[in-house]
Amino acid sequence: MKIKLYFDLNENIKKDWHSLENDNLHILPFHQYEWVKLYYDINRLKKNLTFLFILVYENEKLLLIFPFVVKKGLVNRIEYLGSPFNDINAPLYDHNSKISDEDIALIKIKILEKLKNYGDIIHFKNQPEYILSKENKFIFNKYIINKHICYRIKNNSEFLKNLLEHKFFKKLNQNEKKIKNFHLKEVKEYNEILEAFNFFYKNKFLQLEKTNKRNYLKDNLNKNFVKQNFLSKKISKEIYILKLNKILISMFFVYKVNKNIFYIYPTYNFDYSKISPGNMALKIYFQKFHNEFDYYDFTVGEEMYKEKWSNEKIFLYDNVQAFTFIGYIYYLNIKLILKLKKVSFLRKIFLVFRK
Repeated sequence: MKIKLYFDLNENIKKDWHSLENDNLHILPFHQYEWVKLYYDINRLKKNLTFLFILVYENEKLLLIFPFVVKKGLVNRIEYLGSPFNDINAPLYDHNSKISDEDIALIKIKILEKLKNYGDIIHFKNQPEYILSKENKFIFNKYIINKHICYRIKNNSEFLKNLLEHKFFKKLNQNEKKIKNFHLKEVKEYNEILEAFNFFYKNKFLQLEKTNKRNYLKDNLNKNFVKQNFLSKKISKEIYILKLNKILISMFFVYKVNKNIFYIYPTYNFDYSKISPGNMALKIYFQKFHNEFDYYDFTVGEEMYKEKWSNEKIFLYDNVQAFTFIGYIYYLNIKLILKLKKVSFLRKIFLVFRK
């Protein structure tokens, strides 16, 4: 095994990355070179951020790419590249290669040895137990501190049948027949995409403020990254808007990788919340396009509506491993915060202060 480390996206990485990405059916949207490059281009001038791209080769053939960043501060934290947009994190690797369990363990040890030189601690969030149908064997699982549920739909002959019989689906059906004039549309033209982004920005900003969640859209670089995702012609995605009597009431954005869909950036107009515009958009979508995907992944977030739509769930794991004394203090602080968040009234206080 040969391991190379780069601090930027040079032409050698681009060529190898595209080759590995294009020959791979089991990839995440956050593995797309164009997605990574967009994030890199927008954030590379940040003084508190260093990029680390680790490539693993065997006999000159690229097997794996680990895209990391070092967030510099009192504690230098190493994370997967893409925060706060990388909902699922894993290396891009060649699933066709037969990598033994012994080699996988060795690779993880060597990766950690390299990372020790650049940070006090690693904090790898949302590592999936599966990448689509393939087991993810590259979870750093020695110090797991938390896990989350990721809901998804595995498409099969029973999916739509079971959905049609679901109580909440029947209620949406009744609303659609009663109200009428719903129209779901995929937007492709520049002006329509810009309208969808502006709608997303306005309503998601308001939602994050109302719920006391960290409002990532206050950061102009984050806002620009989302906007360029909407407008990009190189990133594989689709954008759907739902209109009622020509009024835009909800939208969602999906990454489309091969025949797999990753649901992200949903939002709706709160003035229409009584008619569940977000769920209505999904209902119409699934009725129209239920034959056009293998997996529909709702990504991170354990919201109840995702559970209702889904027929499968997997776990996402958070791993923290300290390399220095200050890193260990940070690790203890994270564990304390996680315990406090489990106490309901303390969780509310935590959310207010985090805002």
